[in-house]
Formats: sequence, C-alpha cells, structure tokens
Amino acid sequence: MFAGGITNIGDVMRDVGMVQYGSFVNDKGEEDYTSYNAAINRIQHVVDQVTENDISFYRMESKVYRRQGGENESMAFGFNGIAHSTSTLNANIIRMFNNMGYASQSHWTKYLGGTPFSDALLGIKYVITKDDLLDSRYYETAYSALEHADHVTPVSTIYAMENKYALPIEYGVSPFTLEGLTGMSQPYYPNAADALNKITKSLLLNKNYTDNIYGPIHAIAATDDCVVEYFSQPCKYIDDNGEEQTISVPYKSFKVNGEKPTIRFVFNMQANSRLYAHFPMDNFGKACDIYVNGRFVCTYDSAQVVDLGEFQKSEKITVELRLYDVGDYDTDYDNIYFANESNFYFFYSNYDAQLKALEYLSEAAMKVEDYSNTSIKGKINLPEGQDFILTTIPYDEGWTCYIDGEEAEITKALGSLISVKSTAGEHEIEFRYMPKCYVIGFIVSGVGIVSFAAIIVYTLIKKKRDAKAAALAEASAAEAEALEEEPEETAETKGSQRKRK
Repeated sequence: MFAGGITNIGDVMRDVGMVQYGSFVNDKGEEDYTSYNAAINRIQHVVDQVTENDISFYRMESKVYRRQGGENESMAFGFNGIAHSTSTLNANIIRMFNNMGYASQSHWTKYLGGTPFSDALLGIKYVITKDDLLDSRYYETAYSALEHADHVTPVSTIYAMENKYALPIEYGVSPFTLEGLTGMSQPYYPNAADALNKITKSLLLNKNYTDNIYGPIHAIAATDDCVVEYFSQPCKYIDDNGEEQTISVPYKSFKVNGEKPTIRFVFNMQANSRLYAHFPMDNFGKACDIYVNGRFVCTYDSAQVVDLGEFQKSEKITVELRLYDVGDYDTDYDNIYFANESNFYFFYSNYDAQLKALEYLSEAAMKVEDYSNTSIKGKINLPEGQDFILTTIPYDEGWTCYIDGEEAEITKALGSLISVKSTAGEHEIEFRYMPKCYVIGFIVSGVGIVSFAAIIVYTLIKKKRDAKAAALAEASAAEAEALEEEPEETAETKGSQRKRK
C-alpha cells in the first residue's frame, strides 16, 4: 500500500509538472508528453511565433495533443479556441459541435474532428500540427520549427498552418437563417455533411445558394461476426422556450456475435478529394478501430468526423470498423451503436461550392478593431439580403449588443450562437459581456461592504461613547468617594469654635 501510494504521488507530481521541467524519456527511450510541461514545451516556440506576429482576433487550435483530442490546450497556451473542459458547458453548444462533426460530450469539447470548411465558419485561423501540412486547398504554412526535445534529437517539425478562408467572429447572413435552421437545436444526430449542407444553404438563402458543399457516398455495410439491429432511443432536451421535450432518435446497432466482429464498407471514390467519415452517436455509442485499405487510421470513440485521406475519383476504397482489440480499451469485444438519422456515413468535399460560400460570407465579414475578454468592437458592411448578423459566440444572457450606439436585441441561432438583426449598409457594432451573476455579485458585495463599514463606524462610535460614559462614571464615583471621606462637624466641634471666637 505504501509503495502504491508513493507511485501515485509520483505520477501526479509528474503529470502537473512539479518534478518535470522539460521533456521526459520513458523506459523505452521514447519521448513521453503526457505531462503538462513536456506537452507545452514541444510546441510553445511555434505558438509564440503566431501570437507575436498576428495580434488580430482569431481562434487557434492544436492537433499536437497531450492526450487524445486535447481539452485545455487553449487555456494552457493562452490563445482563443473551441477545445475546453467545464462543468457548465451548455447542452446546445455540445449539440451544435456534434452536428458539425466535432467531439463534444458531457463537460468537454475537443479539437478532434471537424473539417477545414467548418473550421473556417468558426474562425479557426491557425492549426498547430506535427509533420502534417493538412489540405493544401485550404491551408498554407505560416510558421514552423523543429519539435522541442531536451533529451533526444528532434526529428519532427511543428507547423502553424493557416486556414486562408477562416472567417472572423461575426458576419452577415440571410435574415431567414433562423427559420432555415429550425430544429437543429434538438437532438437528431445527423451526419456532419447533412448538417453543414443545411447550415450553409440557410446562411445564404438570399443568394439562392443551393449547392451541397459535401457530397454523400452511399455504401452498404457488410459484417463479420456481427448482428445488425434497429431501435429508437428517446432523448430529452430543453427547447428554446425553456420547456422539456422528448424526441425519438433512430439507431442502428452492431452486436458482437463471434471472435473478430468487423463492419466493412467497399465503395468507389466520387471525386478527387479528401474522404471523410462520420458515425454519429450519443455517449453510449462505444468504440472501434478504423482501417482504410488495411491502414490503421484511429480509434473512434467520440462521434467526430474522421479524415480518411486524399483519394482519386473512381479509386476503390475498403473501410473496416474493427470491434475487437480496440485501442487501449480493456474489453476485447463490445457492441457499437450509430445514429441512423442520415442514410450515409462517408462524404467528400465539393471545393468549388465551399469556396463560393465562404467568399459570399467574407463579403459581409466584421472587421474587428478592438477586443478584450469581455468585449469586441468593429465595423461591418452588410449587403442587401445579408443583414442578419451571425456570431460564433456561444449564447449567454450576459451579452449586450450595440449597433451604431443603440442597443440591439440578441437572439439565438443554431440554438446556441448569438445573432442580431440589423439593416443593410455599414455599421459600428460592439458586443459587451457582463453576466447577471456579476451584477448581482457586485450589488451584494457593495451592500456587504457598506454594511461592514457601517458596523465598523457604529462600533467605533459606540466604543468612544462607552469610554466617555465610563470616564464620567468614574469621575462621579471618585467625587462621591472624596465627599464621603470629609469629617462631619459635631456639636462639640462647633461649640469649641464659638468659645475661641
């Protein structure tokens, strides 16, 4: 027990960096980056190049994880991002990220999944990678340097890849956006391609934009040692009116029925493009290992979009989901469950449609002039038909919007983002954040301080009065005592006094 306790203490100290000031070499002579300090040191110099040279407002994320997917990299490095862990994470935010193909559950969102197009919509301008130049149609190298290592010779390069089409935090969209996105705040677990096609068309209804930015690939699942079943899962949620609702979500299950349970898809590529896979699931979905043409891609356990690589049109592709010997999981076999809202799992990029959509949105983009942790200010020029302002700021009642100095009403878009109705033309726009709890806290603190000060003043005055009263009482007592000590004149004394006279 004592030895176990010492081991645990050592692991904790190592993990928080108390005894580790640089990189760490494990017993195999390999660099181990599970501690915070080592994980930060390996890429900090490249992150610094970005933050020192680009002082504009943007989001940044890292694919060089301390642990799979990361969670608090943005907090550790001090940049703006989407990945974070908090017990107050809003359910609608989780649902939005799920719909867009990012890993988000319970109390966390990870920069795991997504696509270059969804990154552009969310304003993720830079991505830190290791030996990965990403999709050249979207990204170019902004900065790079060898990976930091203290004890071994570095052989990998850390890149800061810039998304050339990343949008700012606010831009003008169709005034019919809210109507077009009705229902997306409820749990329906679509394939991300379906969700992003619907979102983009709704944002650009004014442009008569009807193109699909992603093309679906339909492939029939063949199984080894699996049994396929269908069922519906009731999901409770709170609607925009604050009322609890229940919706039935269709699911397809693959239940283990043998030694090597495998789900296999064989299809031909539909375009010269990156190939993506998305298997939507709720928290109970379980895990599998994904292989493409025999090559291991990843362990899938967070319902994220997976980039399967670059392929040519008509190229034959075999994708396997293996439900045995999965990653670092203890169980050898487990069932897996996928939401069946969309009728496909694979999709490819329609690059022309994507860049056209981003061009439209960039024409109505905000130019940020000033920002802090509680405010953002700038100018925006809204074309006719794109006079509804969408932000990628999570909705919270603490936000207030001012357009040309006048307060504007804030609404929700996608069930989770701040949006504001405006008019065509150029405007000065400012968002300020002051949550009600802060206001209540200031009031309570102010009342408390005033009350405390009043008590102190009262106590001091009372002490002075009590001291003065005590002094007077003491003086009166002394005078009375002195009078009592004087001798009384007796008749005899008075008689002798008369005789002397």
